Parts: sequence; C-alpha cells; structure tokens
Amino acid sequence: MKRVLRTGGSVVVADLMFAHANEEYKAKQRLQESGRKDILDAIEDEYFGLFDVLRLQFTQAGFRFSGMQLTSLVWIFKAVFDPG
Repeated sequence: MKRVLRTGGSVVVADLMFAHANEEYKAKQRLQESGRKDILDAIEDEYFGLFDVLRLQFTQAGFRFSGMQLTSLVWIFKAVFDPG
C-alpha cells in the first residue's frame, strides 16, 4: 500500500474482525456453549483480522490509524499514510 499511496492517502476497511485474540477465543466459546455450531463452523473456515494487530502493523508502517467497533463482529478502520 505504501508503494501506491501518496502522503495523506488512506485505506478504509469495514469487515468482520475481533478486538484481539482473546476476544476471538471468547466469541468462539460462546458460540460453542450456545449450540451455534453452524456459525462457529463458518467462523473457523475464515480468517478474521484482529484490530489490535492491524493497528500495530499499520502504525509501524507509517500510518495514522483510527477505528471503531460497529457491531459485535464488525469493525471499521481508517489508516492514513503519514511517513512524516
């Protein structure tokens, strides 16, 4: 992304993700305990981003990062390229 973005360019993503690895684990436990194997199987089949990991990766790469949780599984974030 840094290769194609100019200073001030941004990346915006809204997707299913978890706040951190422990939250993913707890969500999967809740689904298992509530008998929602159908949803658990769907989650196990996909890779979900971890908000805290994405924040770290983007900030280390020279981006200003902000975001928020929209629903129990949906997050949105904006990363603005700022190599300054």
